Amino acid sequence: RIDWTENVDWDLSLRYATPAYFPFNHRTKAVGEAPECAIQIASLHAVTPETESTSHYFFHTAHNLDDSLLRRKAFTETCADALLFAFNQDKSLITEQMKRVPDAGRHAESLAKVSFMGDTTPMLGRRMIRNQITAENKPST
Repeated sequence: RIDWTENVDWDLSLRYATPAYFPFNHRTKAVGEAPECAIQIASLHAVTPETESTSHYFFHTAHNLDDSLLRRKAFTETCADALLFAFNQDKSLITEQMKRVPDAGRHAESLAKVSFMGDTTPMLGRRMIRNQITAENKPST
C-alpha cells in the first residue's frame, strides 16, 4: 500500500480502436520523482457483440507493483471488488437508460435523451464506428 500525502503526477494514455478495443494505461508518481519510480497500471478493455442488444466485455490488467504472491492477490482482489461494484452500478443504470431510448442506442443521436458528461468517451466511440461504417459502405471509385 502506498499513501501519498503530497501532490502526485498522474499520466493517462487511452487509445480506442473500433469497434470496441481500448487500452487504458496510467502512471502515478510523487511530484519530482523519476519516471522509473512511477506505479504503472495498464488495462485492456474489449467488447464483442453477443446479440443485437448485448455484448461480452473482456478486461485484463497488468502492473509494475511488487510481484510477491501476497501483493498480486491483494491487487487482484482490490481490482475485482472495484470492477464488480462499478459494473453492478452501471448495469442497472444502463438497463434503465436503454428502456428510454427509442432505437436501443443504435444511433448516437438517440442517446442524447439519457446522456451525461461521463458519456463523452462512449459517444465519441459510437461516432467513430458510425464514420467507419459509412466509409466502408461508400462505393469505390
